[in-house]
Amino acid sequence: MSIIAVSVGRDVAFVGVHHIFRVLAALVLAPVLVAALSKRDIKH
Repeated sequence: MSIIAVSVGRDVAFVGVHHIFRVLAALVLAPVLVAALSKRDIKH
């Protein structure tokens, strides 16, 4: 992440915090989305 931040000219701390937030959001939202989609009545 730090190499990517430096290559695009962004602050390394900002990119790191954004990456951590993105991963945590995915971990929190994935089970919610799976539960919501598994409750849908799917007709084939």
